Amino acid sequence: MKNKVGKIEPRVVVGEIINRMPADIKLAGLELDTGKGRNALVSGYVFGRSYTRDSVLASYILDLSRSPLFEQVSIKSRRNVGMGVDGALEFSATIKLAGS
Repeated sequence: MKNKVGKIEPRVVVGEIINRMPADIKLAGLELDTGKGRNALVSGYVFGRSYTRDSVLASYILDLSRSPLFEQVSIKSRRNVGMGVDGALEFSATIKLAGS
């Protein structure tokens, strides 16, 4: 799980982000800074019924924050967008990696 210098391997971080993602969330982007900043920026869309999108996103953020790999997870932005038949909730979130 950790490489020789004690940092979390990028593939492990990506796997954790994807494995915890609910079916109604689709990943649009993922940027990793494994250097000095040691954080990740995740962006995506929440689909499903309009009245459940905020709670689906909140549940995902809480689930990520429970991971031992992450110290802090926060929503950077969120907005409703016209996408597909019913629209979607576009979001971005920042994740501070453990040991930062």
